[in-house]
Amino acid sequence: MKALSNGVHQLTEIGLLTALITISGAVKLPGLMPGTEFQLSAPLAVAAKFA
Repeated sequence: MKALSNGVHQLTEIGLLTALITISGAVKLPGLMPGTEFQLSAPLAVAAKFA
């Protein structure tokens, strides 16, 4: 039963991270020069990898 609970927890976590990365991928902070926008999904993906 514990293995099933762990699998459900992992699947839920992956789903939530996917949703957050998808939403934050649509948000870009403007840069000083054209083409230097900062996309918020990259830091979130790196943080999720090491969390």
